[in-house]
Amino acid sequence: MNLGEKIYSLRMAKKLSQGDLAEKLGVSRQSVSKWENNSAMPDLEKIIRLSDIFGVSIDKLVKGDEAVDAKQADTEGHEPKVEYVQVVHKTAMEGRKIAGIILLCMAFLLTFGIMLLTGSLGGIFYAFPFLLCGIICFTVKKHTGLVCCWTMYIIIDIFMQFFTGASRAMALNTIQYIQSGMISHVTINLIISWVWLILTVVLVWWTVTVVKKTSVADMPKLKIKLTAGWIIYIVLYAVRRIVNALWFESVIVPFIQENNRLFVFINTTVNECIFVLLLLIVVNTARYVLNVKKND
Repeated sequence: MNLGEKIYSLRMAKKLSQGDLAEKLGVSRQSVSKWENNSAMPDLEKIIRLSDIFGVSIDKLVKGDEAVDAKQADTEGHEPKVEYVQVVHKTAMEGRKIAGIILLCMAFLLTFGIMLLTGSLGGIFYAFPFLLCGIICFTVKKHTGLVCCWTMYIIIDIFMQFFTGASRAMALNTIQYIQSGMISHVTINLIISWVWLILTVVLVWWTVTVVKKTSVADMPKLKIKLTAGWIIYIVLYAVRRIVNALWFESVIVPFIQENNRLFVFINTTVNECIFVLLLLIVVNTARYVLNVKKND
């Protein structure tokens, strides 16, 4: 029995699908399929992981039962020879942890550098993104770079809306600014908004490209979550439109005039929550559709 047949047999004995095994190993389902078809071979690290998952020795996994039996038969009638071998595993530090150490050091240097120069703790504000991404590098094992990019995106997006007014919505309302004759007053913010919108599309495309490689263990459950997510998003969007239509002049405008900063904070927070919800729904919808096509 070759290695591919052995992996298939042990996987079926464990009642695991190719997708389940791929998720445990951190590889794609296609990789597992290639191993079982003997069109590709797992590397040493994956073989060690496979032996742990299946609960068999590496010798039995790679060489098969025949080799193990032959080895046992060869030792019959002889005194067992015990050899002690000291094995030292020297594992290189993962790249994400190295990046995390660098980011945490940058956060430390930035905080204390500004504190020494200015005597204030304002450096914490500037060091916060580096600190947060450093923590992510140590805690998030899958798609760490993508998670860091989205974290920085959300932080910068909040900063832009709160301090400059530039946003994705502003780019989408370009025609209204042109028709109202205000285009000359908001040109810089409009350019920033369009660059930000393009970056958003690129990040969403990257996210879909990454998650489409992961298999879905429970398609019906994901379908229920997507349905509930779309309903919640549509209800929130409708409620916001109704509130703006009914109380914009009588309630919202006076509140802005008296509490402008507070309104910007609330509006920015609501915008980010709705955007994150929409992002999760869109990405998982794409993941669901791609897995349906794959299974067909």
